[in-house]
Amino acid sequence: RGAHATYVERALKVLPFFDKMPDKDRRQLSDLLNIRALSVGSYIFRQGAAADVMSILIEGRVGILCTGRVEGELVVEQLAEYSPSSERPWFGEVMLWRDDAKRAGDAIAREPTIVLDLPAALVAQYNQIAPAFVAYCQSASAEYRRPTKARSQSQLLIYGVCWARLVSKVCFATAGWAGLGRA
Repeated sequence: RGAHATYVERALKVLPFFDKMPDKDRRQLSDLLNIRALSVGSYIFRQGAAADVMSILIEGRVGILCTGRVEGELVVEQLAEYSPSSERPWFGEVMLWRDDAKRAGDAIAREPTIVLDLPAALVAQYNQIAPAFVAYCQSASAEYRRPTKARSQSQLLIYGVCWARLVSKVCFATAGWAGLGRA
């Protein structure tokens, strides 16, 4: 076995989910995964891009940021942050069960980072080796989409600001309100 496969196999052995796999399965997976090193601030993928790769984080830290416009202003929300010690140190797994998926946010390296990438072209082989992984990811993904208290509060704040701007535009545009405060 080559250095690449040995490195990948050893990296998987200490990560959640993969640490429970039989050695022969990890060995097979190691042949499917590509190693990618990223510097701080590098994009792993961009929001809106086709989901064509799943990444497994073996070193570093990655943030997933969603960018959008609210009332014309740019709003950035952190959807998730990953490290090798995370409960699920992988991201982009939606491509395992949806071939039409788009990225929900930008994945950005927060520090020097190493990921193992699974290209979409190898998903069928991957699913044969680790069929339980897809079910596990779908379950985790369903949990992730449930609103958290922090995200709900963040959304309420954004909607509150938008509502206040709308009300002020409507109210101050009418003759009755426009004259208030004038002597």
